[in-house]
Amino acid sequence: MQDRRIGDVRVTRIEEQMGPGFPAKDFFPEFDAATFKAQEHWLAPHYYQPESGKLMTSIHSWLVRTGKYTILVDACSGNHKPRPGMPRFDMLDTKYLDRLREAGVRPEEIDFVMCTHLHVDHVGWNTRLDNGRWVPTFRNAEYVFSKADYDHYLKLDSDPATGPVNGGSFRDSVLPVVEAGLARMIDGAARIDETLEVEPAPGHTPGTIAIKMESRGDKGLF
Repeated sequence: MQDRRIGDVRVTRIEEQMGPGFPAKDFFPEFDAATFKAQEHWLAPHYYQPESGKLMTSIHSWLVRTGKYTILVDACSGNHKPRPGMPRFDMLDTKYLDRLREAGVRPEEIDFVMCTHLHVDHVGWNTRLDNGRWVPTFRNAEYVFSKADYDHYLKLDSDPATGPVNGGSFRDSVLPVVEAGLARMIDGAARIDETLEVEPAPGHTPGTIAIKMESRGDKGLF
């Protein structure tokens, strides 16, 4: 595992999975097949899968250790979760929590779980299956959600015509956290501590947030 430093803050990438994701032509609005083909000799196989036309993409969390708090940014896809029509996320059985422990952190040591948005591949490890129930994985953490995202998906999920949303992840990975009283809804900008702040950002959900980190003059953006 490779660590990065933002001043005194230690940042470690915790990978859940790496593999083919979206077709390149769908990912880039101005995609040009001829231009892309000319670069294929170095893109494949690590960044591009020619047989499927898909980009190789990583789904991972950032483990952030400030010295005061231990923070998880985004919670990947999760294990044992049914995701009909989403084979990349369906009924996974990954070693994600083992990798977190290999980085030196147990789930109960996480202080904050911060979801940049509430899509299926950013909330999955918020919960784990325990005797048939979805319970918070990080039981001592405060989960930071965008209120705009939460309100948007709550409305859609509550409507039989549109729910369940995000492959069912809102029901098994977001609502159990709220029901456990562990959620902190961020409405607009907010400061978490002296090194960490949150603010609304452009994204592909109504309430995407950017997480800003600053330590000893160094800056990072999640």
